[in-house]
Amino acid sequence: MCQREVHRGNATTEKVYELMPGTKTQQDALKDCKSKGRDLASILNQKEQESFDESTTSPITTSKGQSTTSPTITINGQSTTSPTTTTDRQSTTLPTSTSSGQLTSSGFTSPNNQPTSSPSSTTSPLHPNYLHFFNESKSWINSLKFCKSRGSKSNLVQITNQTVHADVTQLLANVELQCGEVWIGLERSIFEWNAPWLWTSSDVDKVVKYSEWHSCFPLNPINYHCGKMVRVGNGELKWLDASCHQELPFICQDLH
Repeated sequence: MCQREVHRGNATTEKVYELMPGTKTQQDALKDCKSKGRDLASILNQKEQESFDESTTSPITTSKGQSTTSPTITINGQSTTSPTTTTDRQSTTLPTSTSSGQLTSSGFTSPNNQPTSSPSSTTSPLHPNYLHFFNESKSWINSLKFCKSRGSKSNLVQITNQTVHADVTQLLANVELQCGEVWIGLERSIFEWNAPWLWTSSDVDKVVKYSEWHSCFPLNPINYHCGKMVRVGNGELKWLDASCHQELPFICQDLH
């Protein structure tokens, strides 16, 4: 969302917000706005919030003639309504931010006790409260932040044994993955050449002992520091190193 200032006849100025198409990082969004002579949107008072809301709730028609609404955007910790988007007849709900800027998921409430919504999730029929697949592309760190925002015991999935790996396989059995890839909770330090791969949660043994690495691993031992699962030719899921800035769907796990 970009903004420009319009000068009125009474020597006052008013912000006009413009929704830019596509998904970008904050840095790329800032550059995009600057290239058009605009600034990245900011909200400083209730009047600006109302103007911002009006700019983000107008319907947009997709190339397939299907109606969708603008995505949820958070500026300075302020959030707009989380609309539902429809693509290929399947509806999903985008993540919503609370006033503190923290993402919440379906079934949670914001600080003012108003229900909030999240990306649509798929759960394993064997473990409905255990694994949650979110078919929305995020960077690895934003996926981790989203999972953690679901509760103190939620994290990117930690595949520490064959049982969990089998459950994840079951969860994704009928899911069409973007590029056949999905984020999991694997990471390694950027400051060491031979840094070990670790799980992100302190609730499990961080050091990776059980593994399902792809035969091509590692792809880039210098620059890749985050872990993903990829679907290989026979349908199996294997692990690979990846750029943490890549945007993929992800799996959250309730670590009870």
